[in-house]
Amino acid sequence: MENKRIPEVATRESQMKFTLARLADEDIELRRPILAAASVAARLTLDPGNRELREQAARAWERIDSVLVNHLGREERSVLPWAESLADFPRHLVDRAREKHERIQALHDLIATHSFEKGSDEVVGAQARNLCVYATTLDDLIAGEERELFPVMRRVLFQQPRR
Repeated sequence: MENKRIPEVATRESQMKFTLARLADEDIELRRPILAAASVAARLTLDPGNRELREQAARAWERIDSVLVNHLGREERSVLPWAESLADFPRHLVDRAREKHERIQALHDLIATHSFEKGSDEVVGAQARNLCVYATTLDDLIAGEERELFPVMRRVLFQQPRR
């Protein structure tokens, strides 16, 4: 029974190493579109009737949304539960990530209900503000993960086996 557990643990750790590397790569890939979304959203907030800015905001939203839904889902389904399963993992890091995920999901749901291209100026202005907050919250989440959460996970995953 004990021999079956060792490969299972090794496989789980290998999966987590792969997942963590993939998430870190996606974080890097998302940084530029997030900053572009924040920029266009800030400009659109000031000029919600501008058709070109509306189109740019819609494209920025689509680009971020297509990657982010899967990205956060992987974190929620695998990375955060794995971290929670470790007795000595700093719980506050997981709690903070979950809180930010909830905020991002709430903003996502607000933005997804309206069109940047077809809404009234008032609705588009509100959507642009939401997109700006969404982008800055995402950027903050990614920076926090890269600065605090992922390094702790890497230390756990790549530590030398005890002899």
